[in-house]
Amino acid sequence: MNVLSSVLPVLALAGAISAQVFVVDASNGPGTDFTEIAAAVAAVPDGAVLDVRAGSYLPFEIDDKSVTVLGGPGVVVTAPLFVQNDSEVRNLAPQRTVSIRGIDWIGSWYTPTLGLRDCRGTVVIDGCTFGLQGMPDWGKLTVSRCDRVLVRETTLIGEGLFGPGIECFESNLCLLDSRVTSAGLCLRQNGGRVEITGGSVERDPSVHAAALLFVNDGVLALNGDVLLLGLAASPTPGVSGSGTLVLDPSTNLQFIATPAFDPNLTLENRVIPALRADAGSLGGTATASLAVPSGSMAALHVGFAATPTQAAGVLGALWLAAPAALHAVGGAPTLAGSYAVPNFTWALGVEITWQGVVFDSGTGVVAVSNPAGYVHHG
Repeated sequence: MNVLSSVLPVLALAGAISAQVFVVDASNGPGTDFTEIAAAVAAVPDGAVLDVRAGSYLPFEIDDKSVTVLGGPGVVVTAPLFVQNDSEVRNLAPQRTVSIRGIDWIGSWYTPTLGLRDCRGTVVIDGCTFGLQGMPDWGKLTVSRCDRVLVRETTLIGEGLFGPGIECFESNLCLLDSRVTSAGLCLRQNGGRVEITGGSVERDPSVHAAALLFVNDGVLALNGDVLLLGLAASPTPGVSGSGTLVLDPSTNLQFIATPAFDPNLTLENRVIPALRADAGSLGGTATASLAVPSGSMAALHVGFAATPTQAAGVLGALWLAAPAALHAVGGAPTLAGSYAVPNFTWALGVEITWQGVVFDSGTGVVAVSNPAGYVHHG
């Protein structure tokens, strides 16, 4: 099926009402509209795209507005010395989307933090870095009461002594091909659903003996592509707490204590199909690739992110809004999809999410993959 015929008309409609692009440049070079991200966010209309040039910027806040912040190499958000270093996205209505790409949050004295709070809409964090290796340049992502947050190819250097790299409260969060490292907990989860595919969760050299991940009354799903890495000199517990752990049997455990998982956890061992996607750039090609187990058939769908839901008879959570387009059907070992990204500014900032559905013909089991979301960029 040609995804262009089913999805891109919707993208064109979205682009028609949200195609305004504004340049943010701390150096006030040619074509500059704003010199600070914060001022731009406050002034631009709903649905605007901010093209942020290399430079140092103050923290910013986004309050119930659809905004795409497109950074790149050399784009840094930091606060003056001894000034609180917090950025925040909050109060997104269900139809709104905030996307932040290519920004490094760097500490001065306080830990640089991006807080996501009370968001019913979609938040996409792509290709960002929080903190640097070494004190005091830690970083932190806090997600509170958010329906759908997609984090992709992002690095978080947790502070460890005072808090984890990620705190997730009553929220749904998907980490894809990201790296989270800390001297203490890497993730503290209270309720909600967290899915981790690819990348790594790592212990920084430390005397701390905390587990890498902590769950309290929530669902944590670890895809087999993810690495849990402790310390060779002092193996670390993998996951502690009392929620539900869905574990792909091929999850890579290195220098993890025995037992690896808290016996108070409800453990579900099953294969979780792994999905990757890449937005490409304007005029390029967006791609998706789904790993299909031997003996199974799969369907690859594409659309927009939605709050994850459980469907009867299906293992895993559905992250796609209805209706989603069926893009491809096929078998093992890989099912691929792609489409040409229009070379028009209206396509900038449009959020796209892929998800696969896998049917095991031998057992009759139907399982869904992780979601893979992104925004189109230049």
